Amino acid sequence: MGGLLDFGRFEQSLRQTWGEDAALARHEIYFICRRRRGWRQIAHAAAALLRDAWLCARLPRRTPPLSATVCAVSLAGASGWDSVSPLLPALRAAGQTVSVLVHPRLQGAVAGLLPAAPGRAEWRLAVLALFQPGRSALPGVSPWTIRCCLARRQLWLGSWRRTLTDAGNNTRALILHNDFDLFSAAAAEAAREMPAIRSVCVQHGLPTDEFFPTRADVQLVWGDASRKTYLAHNTPPNALVIGTYRAKPAIRFPQYLPAPRRILLVSQTHTPIFGRSLENDFLRLATELDRDLQQDSFQILLHPEENRLGHPYAAGNIRSRCRYPPHATLIPNDAALKQPALVVGFCSTALVEAAQAGHFVLGMHWEVPLSLGALAVGVPQYRVRSGAEALRLFNRLRENHRFRSEWRHTQTLWLDSVCAPLAPGWLDDCLRHGRDPGDA
Repeated sequence: MGGLLDFGRFEQSLRQTWGEDAALARHEIYFICRRRRGWRQIAHAAAALLRDAWLCARLPRRTPPLSATVCAVSLAGASGWDSVSPLLPALRAAGQTVSVLVHPRLQGAVAGLLPAAPGRAEWRLAVLALFQPGRSALPGVSPWTIRCCLARRQLWLGSWRRTLTDAGNNTRALILHNDFDLFSAAAAEAAREMPAIRSVCVQHGLPTDEFFPTRADVQLVWGDASRKTYLAHNTPPNALVIGTYRAKPAIRFPQYLPAPRRILLVSQTHTPIFGRSLENDFLRLATELDRDLQQDSFQILLHPEENRLGHPYAAGNIRSRCRYPPHATLIPNDAALKQPALVVGFCSTALVEAAQAGHFVLGMHWEVPLSLGALAVGVPQYRVRSGAEALRLFNRLRENHRFRSEWRHTQTLWLDSVCAPLAPGWLDDCLRHGRDPGDA
């Protein structure tokens, strides 16, 4: 896709050539253009518009009264509902009611209300977006793709405007799991027009380039490492609040730490977010480890997307090393592992969770051009460049108790920078941040 690989540059070009409205829809435009070219791209964009138009046409004309706190959910799973739902029980226990509004495609998967249907004016704006005059072309991007996404944006923006207007002055907080997909970005934009409402975006994963520029009034970020990344991407300091439910109590380890007996490779060959394919890197690493480790000493933990889309570990004995998700061994708990492993990966939330679970974690030092902010947060302190180096550290961990203690101390410092505990009054803290009350 050429220039489309650089998300930040693509977003800037989109703003310069098509304006701010298109920049607000940059996430959808970018990924449609990554997946399709030519007429297939246009067909994909048009089909998405027809689907959203059908969904919006079937939305209720009005939404029931909303509570002071509203949660907007556009995705199920770890990047969506699962990243905000852990926050809600504590709010409810404190006496706060929470209204959950879901994208209509999530009906039956996530319990919640539907937003209101857009009004006639928004339908008219959506139609007009399809007839915007031609502008400067972007390589690999059809103008019709942009127009279809702009039309979809108008529909969701109209839906959220009507929903939040009908809510009156009762609603004061809008909680999002991202502020860049069309549904969520429209929610944040509509909330910005309501002086009484603050939008709060909960960090759902490592801060890759698609997170920026941020749109919500407040960003609830994991820890100091993420805060530095958000600041580097021009998020205002007063828009940042630190704390996450992902922070875990410190594990009490025994004085003599058990040595790792196996290596677990956290695979992510599917991801495009680092600007180049990682397939060859992971395959080369897996081949080296497969050659030098016994069958019970090495496993490859596949990502859910690799389970769905496929993976490169098909040749020879490597295929037998693969384990499909979910991976229970990576789930943190309150007790020290009786038999920790050396968990090797590149840059993923799974490495953070593996460290919290009590494993030794090791990052791979591979050069990539994009999402360097995610690397600053999600890469462990110990890194190597090859399977041979990983094996040397593995053997040293097995043989040297003092080295295991040093590793554990360094890893704990890294975890402290990645995930800070969530304060009991985190929502009130968020509502004190962001834009001035008079801004709209």
